Amino acid sequence: MSNSQDLLQKFKAISLHEMDEVKLLDRIDRKFVCSIKKFENILEKLTDFYYVLEINEIRNFQYSTVYFDTNDFLFYTQHHNGKGNRSKIRQRSYVETNVNFFEVKSKSNTGRTIKYRVPIKDLSTNFSDKKAKLIKKHIDLDIEKIFPKITIKYKRITLVSKLFNERITIDTELKYENGIKSANYSNMAIFELKQSSRASSHALNVLINERIPEKSISKYCLGIASLYEGIKINNFKTRFNQIKNICNENT
Repeated sequence: MSNSQDLLQKFKAISLHEMDEVKLLDRIDRKFVCSIKKFENILEKLTDFYYVLEINEIRNFQYSTVYFDTNDFLFYTQHHNGKGNRSKIRQRSYVETNVNFFEVKSKSNTGRTIKYRVPIKDLSTNFSDKKAKLIKKHIDLDIEKIFPKITIKYKRITLVSKLFNERITIDTELKYENGIKSANYSNMAIFELKQSSRASSHALNVLINERIPEKSISKYCLGIASLYEGIKINNFKTRFNQIKNICNENT
């Protein structure tokens, strides 16, 4: 990843405060998956068109996220079955900045993603009154049936279009653990284009030219399927096999 660190220094920096103009909590997401080698090639072609988020001279940030689900994996199953209106519950920590949020992330049947979140200081996986209130407001489910199921750690680069109509996150060094098993996808990069509408995008044009197909992927679902036995994966099987092939490129 040393080459990508050098490439990141070619971008002009943007602060977290400046990036607030492009929060896009209500947005359209498009995901693309490629190998690390292709990721570095694509990153080089974005330097003149995007800013990179920089905080305390850091441009590639460590994320740690705990996802919650029921014992029969209701949220995973909803996603697997293609349910239009579905949700996920997660607790995210931005490691370097020590900023933490508890979130409900909802996907509508029109394809829009909406996040509801509250800042937290306590990283316990117990549900405080604040957390419980957020869940009850957006999900019709008894909180006593919801438990932490997986921790996902990865590095994230955030780019912001110089037109301020798009954000791009790029996740690498993906690792999963559930206290018993672990899995990692070290040769994979996930590009996620986040827009309020399907606006023009230089990054999208680059991804198309590099023949990187749009690929719907949930880091959460990939992790659950990687760590838990007996999980239904029929509808994900082709996608997971494609990811496996990507991870085996240039290795």
